[in-house]
Amino acid sequence: MTLLETLYRHLRHNELTANAEHFSTEYLNKSKSWYAVQMHERREISAAAAIQCLRSIRSTQANAALYSEQQRVALIAAEHLLTQHLQQQHAVAEITTA
Repeated sequence: MTLLETLYRHLRHNELTANAEHFSTEYLNKSKSWYAVQMHERREISAAAAIQCLRSIRSTQANAALYSEQQRVALIAAEHLLTQHLQQQHAVAEITTA
């Protein structure tokens, strides 16, 4: 399973995204069919998409009061997966908010 698929399933399981279209538009700032195309073509998340997803997750975390404890933990786990991926695969040490 790719990191992209792992992230989507993790956020979906924790009710942080409604569906693949929502994930594509709200977390990745892409077209609503972007995730489906990536899965069909068996692509991994790009560095740019990972950075955007990380920024979106951090933005969501800023509204922590709106989410359950389980959802807040899920956001922290997703952030960790993304930062680890960016460090290991793309040598990106730090991402600031946009």
